[in-house]
Amino acid sequence: MATNLPRRMATMRIVIAQLDIVKTVKDPDFREPVGAKHSETQIVLEGQVNLAGKKKFFVQAPSRTGDTEPTKGHLVFRKKYLDDLGITLKKGDRVVEVGPESGPTTVDCDIDEVRPESPLRGDFLLIYVGFTWDERERGSLRR
Repeated sequence: MATNLPRRMATMRIVIAQLDIVKTVKDPDFREPVGAKHSETQIVLEGQVNLAGKKKFFVQAPSRTGDTEPTKGHLVFRKKYLDDLGITLKKGDRVVEVGPESGPTTVDCDIDEVRPESPLRGDFLLIYVGFTWDERERGSLRR
């Protein structure tokens, strides 16, 4: 009996803080968040974590200290898993913790892309979630 579940995913615990669009203060002209984005809900998920690899991440970007490679990675979740939990990830959410509960790594990454992947028989099997670290927030680069 065939199932529509991807197999052989090396998953780990991922904590995501979901953006609260209603409570986040926005600039009326540009509709961009002013100050910190507001998020109250943190959800714990199981997914695959991949850091910058062989894709298009070797493009360099200008910065105050010279050319740098953008720090980028992605998460992969089974679509059925997220659907069963009733969770919808969106751009603006933040990855705040990765790793086992006994020794997690605290991170602060912006989710900048959410898209379905791996179509099979009229449905998608996976959800791809791209994230970046904001290089401007590094203490050594602050003015």
